[in-house]
Amino acid sequence: IINETTDESTENETKLDSLRARCRELEGQATEYRDVIERCRGKVSHISFRYTDPHANFDRSKVKGLVAELIRLDGQVASKYSSALEVAAGGRLYNVVVESDLVASQLLEKGRLQKRVTIIPLNKIVPKVLGADKIKRAHALAPGRVHPALELVGSSIEVEQAVKYVFGSTFICDDADAANAVAFDGSVSSRAVTIDGDVYEPSGTLTGGSRQTGGSAVLESLSKYKDAQDRLACIEGELKHVKEEISTFQGSFESVSNQRERLSLLEHEHSVLQRQ
Repeated sequence: IINETTDESTENETKLDSLRARCRELEGQATEYRDVIERCRGKVSHISFRYTDPHANFDRSKVKGLVAELIRLDGQVASKYSSALEVAAGGRLYNVVVESDLVASQLLEKGRLQKRVTIIPLNKIVPKVLGADKIKRAHALAPGRVHPALELVGSSIEVEQAVKYVFGSTFICDDADAANAVAFDGSVSSRAVTIDGDVYEPSGTLTGGSRQTGGSAVLESLSKYKDAQDRLACIEGELKHVKEEISTFQGSFESVSNQRERLSLLEHEHSVLQRQ
């Protein structure tokens, strides 16, 4: 019995040390992601839509938010193409997506909006999306250097139509030659934006020049912000579980320690009885 209890105690101590080490590791990771969130917060604080409920019991889930809030970019896309995607979206990046034109009317009339906004009602918009033939031809003109904007952004199915409305008719190109080919080829003839933010319109106009440097694009900062929030939530969930396990093992360890003390006393009594 004594040997079994000792083995159990040793095993518990080992598991407890492992859990404590994991707890310290998770707490360190949580701190890192909180720092990332804090650094990004200032850059994305203006990306929000504030309004007053237009009537009692208004269902806020019918207001989906700004387009910028509703799209997701993976890490590589965010670092390379976020500026181009911002240019491609233009002012639509800050349009408000709502469920219907009725909701839009209610917000405009009684939502006490603090600034002028453009609202995209999901039940009314008709997106223009690049056709498969145009995409195939564009890839042939500039292999590996042309990307439909829609392929670079992710979103929930719920707001997919709004994302198509904003990004559906634009190509993102790795260089000026690719953009020139896509915009002015007769069988493609589509709007193209380079990673430097230059815009090539099939009508013949080109827009470009100086752009902001020295800081992250809004979409890149927003992507990092969302990713850090998601990762922090996962870490905090695991951390809670680990702490619960530590508490359980500590209780078990204390119980085993008490048993060892009790066994020691019994061993002593046994020795006394043998002598008697």
